[in-house]
Amino acid sequence: MTFPFLLVMEGQSQDCSFWVLKALKLRASSFKVPQMSSTPEKPPLTAVRFAGNIAYVSGQLPRGSDGAIVSGDARVQTRQSLVNLERALASAGLSLTDVVKVTAWLTDARHMAEFNAVYREFFVEPYPARSVVISALVAPDAVVEIEAVAGK
Repeated sequence: MTFPFLLVMEGQSQDCSFWVLKALKLRASSFKVPQMSSTPEKPPLTAVRFAGNIAYVSGQLPRGSDGAIVSGDARVQTRQSLVNLERALASAGLSLTDVVKVTAWLTDARHMAEFNAVYREFFVEPYPARSVVISALVAPDAVVEIEAVAGK
């Protein structure tokens, strides 16, 4: 599977982006992404790890109870990833209201509207700080992965 690199320059004018790209002579390139099986062996990680009162929650993929990536669009997969995040937090005595930072990976920027719609079902204002990265994911068939930092 190959994915093009995408350069997004937030807050920059189109002219600036054009000249930066032209000056650096950047063009889309491809790279190979190693693939995992849909139901991999348990990876070497901890679901939730505390450093003092801060909890770091590992990336949550849209895996169902059988361990396989759920089928469906970005809404379905975002919902499953957030349910999994909620469960991981609960296992550590935390909830979504304790989350202060979210990092999400989407495989395509076109999933942002669906992602945001479901995200708003789980998080309320004041929203956690958040970063969204557009990149390939190692798990096949997944379009989203979500990790969080929470304070106790």
